[in-house]
Amino acid sequence: MRIVVLALIATVIPASATAQTAHAVQSKAPETMRRVAPALADYTDRLLFGDVWKRPALSPRDRSLVTISALKATGKIEQLASYLGMGLDNGLTPVEIGGLITHLAFYTGWPNAVSACEVADRVFAKRSIAATALQPARTALLPVPDSDAARAATVTDTVTPISPSLAQLTNQPLF
Repeated sequence: MRIVVLALIATVIPASATAQTAHAVQSKAPETMRRVAPALADYTDRLLFGDVWKRPALSPRDRSLVTISALKATGKIEQLASYLGMGLDNGLTPVEIGGLITHLAFYTGWPNAVSACEVADRVFAKRSIAATALQPARTALLPVPDSDAARAATVTDTVTPISPSLAQLTNQPLF
């Protein structure tokens, strides 16, 4: 029995040390998280990136789009850079990222958009993505769907009496 226990200890200790070293190299958890909250880093690697990000319900590209949207919308700018990089790796284009930032400015505010632009600019520069790869300020818009008339009428009828400017901005640039 003693030999079995010693053999187990001898095999577990080097293996766990090797696993921890390999885990640290492959970890998606930030270095500070691995130092300060190793259990959170482990959950980040095993549950968040090892499970949630691997689920087939959303492609990695779409999961990146949702995550970047949530970070931008909630002003979590410090985490945005790594997820923008991951989004690019997962197939998002710089044009899509710029469009996302622009679109969400109407819903989450200009300050969030400005901060997101600064982060995206650094990520694009680090990856040598030229400004020419981004869309121009004005592009052809999609045609307004026939079903939009009911939405516009609802905004006009309900929002105009309270805030005519908001109704106009909602019906024109937003939609």
